[in-house]
Parts: sequence; structure tokens; C-alpha cells
Amino acid sequence: AAYQQFWREYNRGFYDPNFHGRDWLALRAKYERYLSSVGHRNDMAVVLNMLAGELEASHAEVSPAFAPVP
Repeated sequence: AAYQQFWREYNRGFYDPNFHGRDWLALRAKYERYLSSVGHRNDMAVVLNMLAGELEASHAEVSPAFAPVP
């Protein structure tokens, strides 16, 4: 669900409606195949960074959320 939400938010709010000439829908499919190997928030951050990196936009990094310490 997090991947789809991330993709939708970028789809809705990225400053360039042409996504720097990239096929944003095709990029979603390209990186969805990695989701089955995500086992930790850091893994998800890697996948999201690869997706966002395709746009070659400055400051488009993803950092994993920190888990609260029990």
C-alpha cells in the first residue's frame, strides 16, 4: 500500500506534469516487481529512491521512517 500511495502522491503533485519526459505509469510497473523482496522499511526506501531517481529531480530522496524505541 505504501508503494501505491507514494506513486499516487508523486503522480498528483510532481511539479512537472510531463515527469521530465518519463513514462511514470511504466516506471510504476518497473519497480513494483521489487516489492516482493521488501522485508524492512530500509528496503522500501531503496525501491522508492530508485523510482524517484528515474525522474532525475533534485532533492527527491526517500528516507525510511524511524521506528519508535520500545
